[in-house]
Amino acid sequence: MNRVLENLKKLPVIGLVLLAVLTSVVASAEFTDAKPDVSAVEEVETTTAPPAATTAPETTATVKPTAKILDPRESTKTEAVLDVPFISQTAEGYPTGCELVSTSMLLKFHGFDISAGDLVKQGYIGTSIVTAEGFDDGELHGNSPHEYFIGDPLDDGGFGCYSGAINKCLDKYLADTDLGPSRLDGMELEDICKRYINNGYPVLIWASMFMEPTSESQFTWVLEEAQLTATTTVTTTTTTTTETTVSTTTTTEAAPTEAPAPEQPAPEQPAPEQPQPQDLPPPPPAPEQPAETEAPPAETAAPQPEPEVPAEADTAAPENSGETTFSFGLTAYADDKKFFTWRYNEHCLVLVGYTDKCYVFNDPLSQKNTYYDKKTVEKRFEEMGKMAVTIVPVNP
Repeated sequence: MNRVLENLKKLPVIGLVLLAVLTSVVASAEFTDAKPDVSAVEEVETTTAPPAATTAPETTATVKPTAKILDPRESTKTEAVLDVPFISQTAEGYPTGCELVSTSMLLKFHGFDISAGDLVKQGYIGTSIVTAEGFDDGELHGNSPHEYFIGDPLDDGGFGCYSGAINKCLDKYLADTDLGPSRLDGMELEDICKRYINNGYPVLIWASMFMEPTSESQFTWVLEEAQLTATTTVTTTTTTTTETTVSTTTTTEAAPTEAPAPEQPAPEQPAPEQPQPQDLPPPPPAPEQPAETEAPPAETAAPQPEPEVPAEADTAAPENSGETTFSFGLTAYADDKKFFTWRYNEHCLVLVGYTDKCYVFNDPLSQKNTYYDKKTVEKRFEEMGKMAVTIVPVNP
């Protein structure tokens, strides 16, 4: 009887022990079940992380800000001249490359060393030609100088380009730098001096050779969208017919039989009407006049001495236009064609300073720090559509 009582007394203890064992088994089972959930979460996190990493670079794509118009500085100042490296287009052998030589000077001022020729060879500026070959309308065809350099800067027969083409060229060249071009078309020269010369930045401007009057040349062409080059015209010519080649050979053969062809006079270069333009010579030494001129080949260009102020002021680009305007030089519209006329005596030079009576230039046809009368420069600048380009920091 005593043994039975003792066993009965022990039963609750055994029950408790069994209960404790069962509890621990259940707990361990729950713990092991919960663990895979944690690893599953970790797996989800590791798989979602890579897509986030791949999308990140796209959001930080290189978007270079546009150079802002600078604020005027020291507006009461009456004189300032910047020290800008000088390059002569005649010495370098670019008879019609004033825009590219001036661009080289501007880049050199900012620490970049590239020649006018390399700007073309390395593809920073595109070139184009004017031709009637391959077109059946009897008109000359060509591209806009706002887009391309028209002709060959190494050739006396080249034309040149305008601010839009130089702006594009600088945009490409300075793409990986903290500098950028700023197109100042339409801005007055006085304002350009206050905003840029006074802030230490030289500016390319379009005016004329030796500040002689400009006028419409005899070269008018239909504007083409696609780039015209010597290569493209060759292909169009060959597709027409072989007769062209035959006829050209006949003419060349015929020429010698007719007469011994007198010695050709020096190429007719429409030299400036008067050697030195200045009626009132500026205070510093007057620039020497180089023999070369930069006009396109105007064999029979009627040398109209009259037009002091051509009727083209209304085609000037709007003030401070941030975007390109292609109105300057357009002279007619007909049958969905736009006709462009090149301006005779066009010239591009680097504005480096001013005095109370003169603007100071690095003139690629003359010399460093060439002084021209303010009123005359302003007139020529207006005749050429008030085109100007400079280089400034994109985040000044």
